[in-house]
Amino acid sequence: MLPGPVCDMKTDKFTTDNHSFGFPVSCQTLSTSVKGTANSSTINDSARAIATTALALSLYVLCGTALRANGQVTKRASAPPPAAAAEQRIQKLSWRGSLGGGIQLESGRTNGRGIMISGEVAKRLTEEDLLEFDGQLNHSTFKAAGGPRTVAAHNMLFGGQWSRPLNKRFFIADRFIVTRDTVLGIDDRELNASGVGVNLIASPRGNFYIVPAFGLGAQTTSVERINGLAMGFAVYEKFEYKLSEHWGISQWANLRTNKEHTSDRSAKVHLELTAPALHKRVFLSFSCDYTYEGILSPQAVLVGATRNDNVFSVKLNYRIGN
Repeated sequence: MLPGPVCDMKTDKFTTDNHSFGFPVSCQTLSTSVKGTANSSTINDSARAIATTALALSLYVLCGTALRANGQVTKRASAPPPAAAAEQRIQKLSWRGSLGGGIQLESGRTNGRGIMISGEVAKRLTEEDLLEFDGQLNHSTFKAAGGPRTVAAHNMLFGGQWSRPLNKRFFIADRFIVTRDTVLGIDDRELNASGVGVNLIASPRGNFYIVPAFGLGAQTTSVERINGLAMGFAVYEKFEYKLSEHWGISQWANLRTNKEHTSDRSAKVHLELTAPALHKRVFLSFSCDYTYEGILSPQAVLVGATRNDNVFSVKLNYRIGN
């Protein structure tokens, strides 16, 4: 015989209260208890696995969020603010302009020949403040009137201007000018004037602006009555235009008057044609200058100088900056 179930089979009496389908109660109870224990263990393992997975996901999300936030903070800290970046960009800007020298032929006031050195540079101090300097030095010799005596004609003009825009069209400016002229007997003439300028043309190919200004001037000349301090009116004008890829034209003018002595007025107009570059930063230019002086000193009359003077020059220039 095959062995029976591992339970006590002493009684043959079956009841529906204590037996199910003819099995003794002790055997049925044992089977149910074993199954319940197995199901409970499976449920506990599933719950533990779900809890572990949920905890891992939570930690992953929290760590990822923290790392991402930390990366954004680091990025914001490492990147300079717009104002600092703009300031850093301004500091890197160098002087721009040109410096040149060449031969000149003069007619009118002195009728001589000699050399000319000139240049102009500019630098942007901030996004809005612009500083410019320009200068010209002429040295020539000529025959004095009424004799074979050779006279050295030396004159100089140096100017600077600070400007700041008010809007797209207008800007404020302060300009100073220093001039000397040995032939005309002007030992030293200075003028500082401020005003509101206007941009008449502003484009990638060129610009044109004019600055009417009022200020104070001082001078020492051979004409005693006009020496000293005096209020004056001045106009500075500048025009630049790129004719083509290689050719350009520029022009500027300085006009000055003396409020105390109306006859003491002067004007200088400069026109220059820029030729194609010969090698990288080196280029030729051809210029013409017209100068007018309202008064003539005894020294100027003695050597036969006139109020009007024209200078033609050919210069070799070196470009400064980009």
